[in-house]
Parts: sequence; C-alpha cells; structure tokens
Amino acid sequence: MGAGVALLLLSLAVPIGNFLVPLVLGALRGPNIVNVGVPVALMTMLGTAVAALFITQQREIERENTLFRAAFQQSPDLQYVKTPDSRFAAVNKGLAKASGFDKPDDMVGKSDFDILSPESAPALVEVDRQILLTGRPVVDVEETVQNAFGDELFYLTTKVPLLDPDGKIIGIAGVTRDVTARKGLERDLLESRNKLSYVLAEMSDGIAMFDSQGTLSYCNARYASMFPLTVDVRRPGQNYRDILREVVATGEQRGPQKGHEEEWIDKIAATLHTPSEEVVELFSGQWLLIKTRPTSDGSTLMVVADVTKLKEAEAVLSKMTDQLKLLATTDGLTGLTNRRAFDQALEAEVTRASRASQPVSLLMIDVDRFKAYNDRYGHQGGDAVLKTVGFYLKKALKRPGDVAARYGGEEFAAILPNVDEDNAFFVADGFREALGALKVPHEGSERGYLTASVGLATFNPRDGRLTAGELVRRADEALYNAKEAGRDRVMGWRERFDVPAEQEKNRA
Repeated sequence: MGAGVALLLLSLAVPIGNFLVPLVLGALRGPNIVNVGVPVALMTMLGTAVAALFITQQREIERENTLFRAAFQQSPDLQYVKTPDSRFAAVNKGLAKASGFDKPDDMVGKSDFDILSPESAPALVEVDRQILLTGRPVVDVEETVQNAFGDELFYLTTKVPLLDPDGKIIGIAGVTRDVTARKGLERDLLESRNKLSYVLAEMSDGIAMFDSQGTLSYCNARYASMFPLTVDVRRPGQNYRDILREVVATGEQRGPQKGHEEEWIDKIAATLHTPSEEVVELFSGQWLLIKTRPTSDGSTLMVVADVTKLKEAEAVLSKMTDQLKLLATTDGLTGLTNRRAFDQALEAEVTRASRASQPVSLLMIDVDRFKAYNDRYGHQGGDAVLKTVGFYLKKALKRPGDVAARYGGEEFAAILPNVDEDNAFFVADGFREALGALKVPHEGSERGYLTASVGLATFNPRDGRLTAGELVRRADEALYNAKEAGRDRVMGWRERFDVPAEQEKNRA
C-alpha cells in the first residue's frame, strides 16, 4: 500500500467514527447501552491499524532514501544533478573532492564556470545546453579539462536529461569517471609499442613469430626481405611448411636434394618448436644464421641474422691459417716438407704401419759433391740445384700420401707409406735417373754432371716394433754405403747386389 493511501485512511477514520458513534448510541436504548463498547472498539482498532501501516511505510521510504543517498554520495564515480540553467543541484562526495570542495553542499548552486578553468568550462556548458535543447543524452564521451590548478584531467562522461511525469525536461543527471590514470597507461603503452615497432622495423636482424600450429603470426620487414625468392609467402597467415615448399620450388636455399624434398621439409619443420641454430646458404651465396626459440605458450620466436661477412672472414682466416700451417711445415727454398714436419710424419707413419701390419719405406738422398758445386758455381747456383732436386723428387712420388722433405743442407728424404723394399727401389732409382738425365754441369763430380745418391730402408711387419729413429738410422747407413760404393746409385740397408767399393777419395 502506498503512503498516500495510508494517509487517506487515517484521515477518514476519525470523522467516520464521530459520525457512527451517535447513531449507535441513539439506536441503543435502555439496557442495550452495554453494546456500545463493541463498535467503539472496532473503530479504535481500525484507526490504530491504519496509523501503524502509515508509520511502517514511512520508515521503508526513509530507509530506501537513505540507501539511495549513500549510493549516490559514496559512489567511486563522480555523480551530479544539474538544474536547467546548468547549476549543480546535487553532487556526491567524489565530485566535490575532485573539484576542490570539502563538502558536496558547497558546490550546490555553482556552475562549471565557478569550478573549471575559463578554457574548459564553455565546452561543458554547451554540451548541457544541447541536451536540454534536444533531449538526447551523451554516453561515454571523453572529456579533457583543466582544473583550477592547471592540471589536465581526462573524464569519461554520460549525461541524460531528467523528465517530469509530463515529459518536460527539468534538469540533467550526469555520471563522470576519472580515467586520467588509465589515459596515462594507454599513452605509455602506445609510446612503448611505437618504440618497439620502430626497433623491430629498423633492426638488422629478421624477427618472426610462429604459433603452435606453425603459422606465421608476425614478422618484421627485414625478415621477409632476407629471403628474396620467397618474400611474397613470408607474411602472417602462412604456414611454415608451405614456406619451405616455396623455398624448394624456387631453389632459394642450398641443401634440399632432388627427389628428397619432402624429407628435407619434414626435417626442417620438426626443428621449429625446439631450440636450434642453423647456418644456411642461399642461392646468391648469402649466409644466414637462423635461431629458433620456443616460448611457454607453444609459439616460436625465430631470429635470422646475415652472417655472410662473418663466413667470408672465416674463410679468409681459414685460408690464412692453412697458409701459416704450410709455412710452418714447408721448407722455404724447395717448397718441400721441412725437417720438423718430416719427423712428425715419419713417426705417425711408422706407428700406423706397425698397427696395420703394413710396410713403410724411407729414402735418404744426398746431392753428390754438393760442397764442390757451391765452391765452383756459388751459393745462388747451389740454391738453384737444391730447388731442381726438390722438384724431381716430388715428381717421382706418385701418391698423395707420399712425403718429400728437405732433411737438411743438401740432404733430402722421402716417406713411402705401404710400399715394400722392391717398389721403393724403383721409385728411388726413377728419381736418380731423371735427375741425372738433366746433365746439369758439375765439374767437381766424377760424372761431370749433377747426380744424387740414395739410401733405402723399409719397415716390415716381421721386423717387430721398429722405431722411426731406427728406420732413419738404417736409411742413413744405406746412403753411406751408396756413397762408399761410388755415388749416383741406390742402395738398401741390406745390399741388393755387390758393388765394388771406390777409393777413400770418393768419400763425401
């Protein structure tokens, strides 16, 4: 029951009672007077019930009003009601505090011109005027205002017209939310995003993100441009396997073997979701380092760096290293292996031959009467002869594993892996004959031309654990015997045939 109905019943109860009581008393005469108490009691009960109902309704209304006032005043949003002349009729505590007032009542009767800066107030008042004029509300409109202290504030405002029962506009109700902090975060986020976008766009490396299904979800421009033949398919929405198929079709990358393209695609695609690093060569000779790093959500970050210059530098460095190794192991005059490298090679070959039960032969070579040649033709002539000897010794060795070395001075040596004594003799004698056939003049030699003597020693598996030093000793002893026998000949450590010894004057 409404409060108006309760009030009406209460007001009618007394006059009705006053009217009915005399009638009842007049009708009851004599002994019936005792029945007067019943209607009086009934009338009293009716009045009391109506009064109690009225009081209950008033308390309910007051409780609801208190609740509404509390919600209005304590709302975190800024709430207000304005009169048709844009003055505040009611404001909550939040708006009063934001506007610099101690109590909401202090703002009542004031307008935006009394609260905001002269630059901000006219625009807000004009919005109010348009609402009053058109009756159309404004919803979630962003406003930027400056308060009296010059601070820039951002608000999200909704304003609606208030209508009386007849539909006439009697004011404006507004709710404003302070979004200054949120705007600051949005501004910072946008700034950070712009910086990140700039960095990703300008960085020298290519960046790509693939989702858990292998679909390209993001890439910077550098990533696509690093693959000139597949740049059109390296864009968001493309699957990694489709990109690899295009790589195969265009021949962009070296590696896939003809007829095994799908196997190659399967192998490369399987590494997408595992940490990996791979250096690939493109058709143009460009080298790319591709790193993949899976993320916790199943995606994969791919970083592509151009390492062409690094690979070129590595190639140059490798070449220089090889050259340094060659210089460290090569005799500067003849270009043959030097003594240090020879000793290492012989040690390795003897060890290998012993382990594999294979023979290895060693030739020790001496240029006949070289001191006399130097004395007669000078050191430059002697150097030329040593170069010639080195050239023909190298020429006599036919296999890649054979080693020709300058042992020291006018002495040379040759290592013949897996060659027995008979075959070593033919190699040595072929060298001796080729050198003699040159007929290089040598007035200090018995032959009148340049010759060489060769001593030969062979390690056989039946010799047991023969050392490199022992093999050198035997070959050197055979060389001594060749010189004793008259020079310009080949002799083994065990003589192959008898050769009469020359006189003592023939010794070197």
